[in-house]
Amino acid sequence: MYLPEAWFSEKFAQARQKVGLPEQVVFQTKIQIAAELIKNAHRQGVPFEAVDFDTLYGRNSWLRDELDKEQIEYYGDVPSNSTVFLERP
Repeated sequence: MYLPEAWFSEKFAQARQKVGLPEQVVFQTKIQIAAELIKNAHRQGVPFEAVDFDTLYGRNSWLRDELDKEQIEYYGDVPSNSTVFLERP
């Protein structure tokens, strides 16, 4: 579950405790959560051919690199003004 970064500040300590958020939970971006969920599903043998995502995720090179490392096929939307290289510069 995504929680805004502000929730992990001292200001929200009481709110975290009130909702029962374990202390070991740390802030993760939506991109980091997505990568973790996809890789965990893949490692546990959940059957899928590929992952498809919108531009929030598609334009994130870290996420694409993480999926490449795991040899997970993906299709990601990217903004129409993205620079594309046919060979790594």
